[in-house]
This record gives sequence, structure tokens and C-alpha cells, in this order.
Amino acid sequence: MKVIYLIHTTELHGSTLSFLNLILHLKNKTEIIVVFEKKKRNEFKEILLKNNIKFHEVTRVPLSYIPNKNIIHDLIFIIKNLIYKCIFYIELLNLVLKEKPDIIHTNTGVIYEGYNVAKFLGIPHVWHIREYQDKDFKWKFLYGKKHFEKRLHNSYVITITNDLKNHFHLSTNATTIYNGILSTKDIRIRTKSKYFLCASRIVSYKKQEDAIKAFSLFYKKNPDWKLIIAGEREKDGYYDYLVKLCTSLGCQNGVDFIGKQSQTSIYDFMSEASALIVPSLNEGFGRMTAEACFCGTLILGRDSGGTKEILEQIDGFKFSDISQLYESMLHIKKIINTNIYNEKIIRSQEYAIKNFSIEQNCEKTYDLYKHITNKYGYNNIAVPRL
Repeated sequence: MKVIYLIHTTELHGSTLSFLNLILHLKNKTEIIVVFEKKKRNEFKEILLKNNIKFHEVTRVPLSYIPNKNIIHDLIFIIKNLIYKCIFYIELLNLVLKEKPDIIHTNTGVIYEGYNVAKFLGIPHVWHIREYQDKDFKWKFLYGKKHFEKRLHNSYVITITNDLKNHFHLSTNATTIYNGILSTKDIRIRTKSKYFLCASRIVSYKKQEDAIKAFSLFYKKNPDWKLIIAGEREKDGYYDYLVKLCTSLGCQNGVDFIGKQSQTSIYDFMSEASALIVPSLNEGFGRMTAEACFCGTLILGRDSGGTKEILEQIDGFKFSDISQLYESMLHIKKIINTNIYNEKIIRSQEYAIKNFSIEQNCEKTYDLYKHITNKYGYNNIAVPRL
């Protein structure tokens, strides 16, 4: 079985890490070709080379959305993107005709060329939906949401939560397969320390400011506790705003910004945190929420999106506003390093193993591939009518 994968970014953030977990565990069952945009410095590419995974670099992978900033900016973006889309379509078409894959798997909702080439050549197309686009990033759909949903209904769709499936009004052609986060062997429970952790990119839609505001209330009576904020800083001024916010609220000595961490380091921080705080407004999945389950840490998460869906299945704490988050912090303080805390963690980890492990993700995805190839056969490229 041969699968061509299209990815929109090689930055080692959530969706790319989940994608790597998938292909690194499928490489012995499937012939893999990964298509991505050519860049000078590319850690992702080095991982593929190290693991003998075939790839194809293209000039540009244009994203099919409208930024929704202002009319002039959006118009320039669309015109430039239409040119890049034509170039990418031709490059991808030539690659597919050469490689003759059984399936084209698009790893995001904002690449349309995989669908277009697959339909032109009569190849099954899998669309991996990892984001809302409108609810999380405030983007507009390039040709409108209904047009996008129509394309989804003509593909095999994987959504990473049931909420995404509902958001795009999908039914029988869609399968919910939660991201593969860690192996079933990576379960751990450690003694907790007096700090809360936020672990995601420092950007406005991740809403770290709400964690700081709630912690400032907690810190007044608990000055021996810390809020640790880990994550890469984006160049949008949000980090500077957070630093000033800490000072204005009088909790600057209790909040530590530790920057981007390696996976090993962040899992160590997560394992010893009293709780992970997930204040993002609309996580497509909420990778860090699932990671915390494996690391043996309870979650205080926003009552929305993928975070809400996960927390409804495990022993965590949902909040809708700063006061609820503050109350959850107080409750965590009472139960850390007790049997009550550990029992909640064990129940959460049992669910995580069944639903968020790399093993289950790969098995379910491969089962979908087998279902598709059993229906369509192998290397079944139709001769296009030119």
C-alpha cells in the first residue's frame, strides 16, 4: 500500500507531532511519501531522513483560507495564493502520476490540492480535519464553509474529535480517531510539586492571560506556589502583554516563563506539576490535555472545543471563567499527593491508553486504509480526460 501525505507545516507543533507519530509507526506497513514545502532549515526533514521515509519537497504549499484581517490584505493574500495553488497543483499532479499511490492523505483542512488531484485521477482521498478554522483561528473558508463541507462529503474524513465532526455536519463518511500522543508504555505517576503549568505556544488565542489572572488570586494566599508558562513566543506582542499583566497584578515573582522546551523536558515539567491549565478558547483536539493524562497530571481546562470533549471522559476540571479556574486551583491544592488525586489520575490514564495512544491511532488509521483499498483496489489511477 502506498500513501502520499500532504502537510501544511514542518514546524514541530501539535499537528506535526501527531502526524510524525502516525507515519513513524506505519512505515513498516505502508510505503510513505510526504509532501511539504521546501525550507533551508528543517528539523522535520532530518527526522524523515533518519527514519528512511521518502519525501518530496515542493515550491510552496498554499493554504486555502482567507485570513480575515482587512479587505486589502485578504485580497493580496488570495491573489498570491491562487498563483501558488496552480503551481502546487501541477507539481502534485506530476508526482502522483509518477508514484501511483493508492491513497492521498491530506493532513489538514486548509490544503485543497490533494482533494482536487485525487478526484481528477480517481484516487481515494483521506481528509484529516484537525482544526475548526473559523472558531479557533477566525479564518474564513476560501469558497465558503458549505463548499468545503461538500468536498468533505466526497472524501474519507478523519476528525480528531467528535466536535469537529459535528462542526462540519459530517456523518457516515467520517471517522473520529483521536491523535496518537504517547505509547501505552509511557504512563507515569510522580510526586507533585507546588506549581501549575501552561504548555503551548504563547499566542493570544491560547489565552494564557486567563491562567495568569486566576493565578494572581491564588498567589495572594499561596506565595510559595508558581505558575510556569512554557512555550515558544510568537512575534505578535502577546508575550510582552503577559509580562506586563503579571506586574500589574502583583504576581510577577510567582510566574516563570521558561520558553520552548524539548519533549523530554516538558514531560518532566508536566509530570511534576500539580495541574496542567489549558485556557485555549477552542482547541481542535488539545494535545497537551492528552499528554497530561499520560504524565499523571490532572487538567484544568476550558469548557469548549476538544478540551471539553476530553474532560468529559476523564477526571479533570472544566472552567468557563477566571473565578471557576481559581476555585479549581484551590481544590487541586487540597488533593495533591493524596489517594483522591491518584485515583483520578489512574482512571484518566486508563481512558488515555484506549483513546490517545499512538498504537490505537495507527491501528484505526490503517484499518481505514485497508477498508478503502479493499473497496477501490490498489494503484487504481484513472486515465484523466484532458
